Amino acid sequence: MKSAQISGLAITILAIAYLYSFAHRISDPTDSAPTVGFGILLVFFMLLISAVILMNSSFRLWSKEVRLREGFVNKWWLTLLGINSILAVSYTTAIVAGIALILKTVHGN
Repeated sequence: MKSAQISGLAITILAIAYLYSFAHRISDPTDSAPTVGFGILLVFFMLLISAVILMNSSFRLWSKEVRLREGFVNKWWLTLLGINSILAVSYTTAIVAGIALILKTVHGN
């Protein structure tokens, strides 16, 4: 569980750093390079992977028995669990909203 929590946070940090590396090109209307689209897609999938990892482990770690068995007893691990739980719910909400928006746009409903 500890490796899942650390991996999920690491993937999140990498996705944010990668997005930051080309974020200035997203708002530039004259930039039509397909690499921006591929970059956004890669960040999307990185956050999706992070959400899957974090949702599973965070949900299981909300049980006190599992936290004790996995060693999530000090403030550091509990803080990490809280942060990752908030991130996982946020990612999942954003991904579902994004997919719903895409489907609505494609189908015109």
